[in-house]
Amino acid sequence: MRKIIHIVHWEMSGIFEVAKTLAVRGGELGDTHEIIVLRKNKKLSDKVLSIFRMMSCIYKLFFIKNSIIHAHSFLPFLLTVFTRNSDVVLTFHNAYPFLKEISLKSRLKCNFLKFVINSKSPKLTAVGKLVSEYVSSGTGFEAMTIQNGMKISAFDFTLPDKPIRYIGSVGRLDEQKNYTELIKAIVFVSSNIELKIAGEGIQRQRLEALIERNEIKNIKLIGFINNIISFHNTTDAFICSSIFEGCNLSIIESILLGKPVISTNVGVAYDFPELDLIRMETNEQSMTKEINKWLELSLDELQATAKKNRKLAEHLFNINTVYDIYRDKIWELGRYE
Repeated sequence: MRKIIHIVHWEMSGIFEVAKTLAVRGGELGDTHEIIVLRKNKKLSDKVLSIFRMMSCIYKLFFIKNSIIHAHSFLPFLLTVFTRNSDVVLTFHNAYPFLKEISLKSRLKCNFLKFVINSKSPKLTAVGKLVSEYVSSGTGFEAMTIQNGMKISAFDFTLPDKPIRYIGSVGRLDEQKNYTELIKAIVFVSSNIELKIAGEGIQRQRLEALIERNEIKNIKLIGFINNIISFHNTTDAFICSSIFEGCNLSIIESILLGKPVISTNVGVAYDFPELDLIRMETNEQSMTKEINKWLELSLDELQATAKKNRKLAEHLFNINTVYDIYRDKIWELGRYE
């Protein structure tokens, strides 16, 4: 049996959780997985250590045999240039901006990606339909769409039993997550709600200044959290304000827990119109309008939505199904048994 070696850029990321979930499921089936993480945190000391991790990774990849190298983003994939192993997989986890921008830097990055793909001939996968479209239009290569998988039994489903009061959001504090527009929108929401945003990023000071300038008392930036389920359990609902996404784990987690969801039309919301989500545009005005409509839903409506979405999510994002697709279609482990 061959080993699958996952290379992940950040440990504090949803991508790491995706790789870990695949590895756990593989272990249950007797498959062998290893996860190599290049960055543990954003401290300067870890940045230095990451250089040694990359060197160690390159050394391992150069000498390794009879393994499948599964890179989960751009930098990990570049390291596969140094491997003599021909079985390489690249998964695109997001609608990467460099695939749609026209700046010189973006074009150079995209052209280099094309060159490496040509040289390594990896199998390409994408965690969403829109991501796959960007990959195809930006690189000229087709990527098979495989959604992220979740261990369904890890999420205890609970029906909404009270009106929405505490709303949660999870993500890096950066431009992609579009928190500036969301914060502006919350100011004009009519109901008495509190928004809790879990995550860290380069926009923290900017967002804090926006909150302070507008004297907003009902928005909390609570920073990075280790236990995402515990965070969801402190909220009544979930909101996604992103400009682009891949397969946003936080929406799936919220649905599996029974939380009502409102989202911009990206990621899971875009890929699965059958999910009963309220969808909004990425601007402040649309967000305010749709959030107010969302908060007016009756408890019966919220419960009916929760039941429908949980049933769909159990089918669409079950790690057992997702793992089988990777095992049979991408890693082709069955050929070596």
